[in-house]
Amino acid sequence: MGEILYRISPLDEVEAFKHTGLLHGGELDRNSGFIHLSKASQVAFVLDNFLPGREGLYLLSIDASKLGDGLKYERVDGVMEQNAPDNHFPHFYGPAGELRPLPIEALVQVHKLELLEGKHLLPF
Repeated sequence: MGEILYRISPLDEVEAFKHTGLLHGGELDRNSGFIHLSKASQVAFVLDNFLPGREGLYLLSIDASKLGDGLKYERVDGVMEQNAPDNHFPHFYGPAGELRPLPIEALVQVHKLELLEGKHLLPF
């Protein structure tokens, strides 16, 4: 198994992933042209800054070694401090460099995120 990456997903996305074997992502992913992922060190930042207090979220553990050449780590300007060590986020474009769904073979685990006093509790 390779590096573990994470996808934060609502229940409907998780159910569709399990049913079809493919994670197509949401509107943000389609508009961006890639599936948004996070390293473990970025998950809390993403939840706190983009999904604060949102209920019904799941944390999907993804085996990066199953994503092949379509996985790219890219600096995201305006999200974190420009020179922050964690400013390079994993994005899955698919093998041809265009939006492709994540394959179910890459899914390692699904964890329901609980809230405590408005903050998401992480399993790590």
